[in-house]
Order: sequence, then structure tokens, then C-alpha cells
Amino acid sequence: MKLLKLIRSTKDVRFVVEKANEDGHIERFDVTAPEAPKASLDRALTALVPMIAAVVGYASPAGIFPVGIAVSYTKRGTRSVSVRYLRTLPRTNRNYLASTPLLQLDEPADDEEGKPEVTTAEGNLIIAMITEARMYAEGERQQTLLPLDEPPAPAENPEAPADLFGEPENTQPGASA
Repeated sequence: MKLLKLIRSTKDVRFVVEKANEDGHIERFDVTAPEAPKASLDRALTALVPMIAAVVGYASPAGIFPVGIAVSYTKRGTRSVSVRYLRTLPRTNRNYLASTPLLQLDEPADDEEGKPEVTTAEGNLIIAMITEARMYAEGERQQTLLPLDEPPAPAENPEAPADLFGEPENTQPGASA
């Protein structure tokens, strides 16, 4: 199974994967799941904050809330990743959805060009995130549902980001449900 994308919100987790079926044909699955992820997935997302700040050139990691990862593959399997995140803008105290540039994660195959664009430590954090995302896609989740039908409560923490659609939330992405 190839993980292509995982986006974590306070209401659900969306992931896109490709898997070979019984005939060997590749099928793409785009799933929105209401089950809360294990705490380890949220920790893996949060661990990406310093890398995001370094890659994008922010002076401080404050106000960065990772919400997902996208993985692309060359024909030979070399992976590149982009991390989606919310950034709280200090001047307006609003959130801005952004992504890191696509960063090559692996050494290229023999007939490919390029080189890894992340440090070994950053690569290990990204691989841990990919592993957690794949485990979620394969069904390893908490046994609780995320609050799909509950209206969002007003933000009690002014630094807590709104969800991806601009609705105020009580919890930050990456916080355990």
C-alpha cells in the first residue's frame, strides 16, 4: 500500500492510498474516517513542527500546527513529501493554511537525479509520520469517534487554530481526542 495523503482535522481524518487488487491492478482509495487516530499519529505530526519552521524559514516554530502530509513517488519509488500546516498569523491571530515545498526524502534510484533535501533527523521524523499514517489507513485507530455532528464551541484559547474551513475549535490539530 502506498500512502499518498493524510489530512487530520478535529472532525475527521482523510487519507488517500493506492493498493494493488487481486488482479495486480492499482486502485486508489480516498477515505474520510471519523475514528480518532492513535495518540502516536498526533505526536508524529507535532514532531514535524521544527522541520517545518526550518524548511520554510520561520524564525520561530510558534504558531505552527501540522495537519497532514502528502507523499509522491517516482516510477522507481523515490519519495518526496510536502507537509501541510496551519500557521497562526501574529498580526491578525488568524490561521493560514500552507504547505512546505515538495522535498525529496530518499536517495534517488540509479537512473534518477536529485538528492535528499532533508536532514537524516528530519527524514526519520517524516518516515515516522508516514508509518503512523499508513497504520491509520490500515485500521489502527482509537476506538472513539471524532465529534462529527457537534457544532464547534467558541475558541477558548486565542492561539487555537480554526479548523480547515475557518470554524473555531477548542482543540489544536494534533491534540488527542
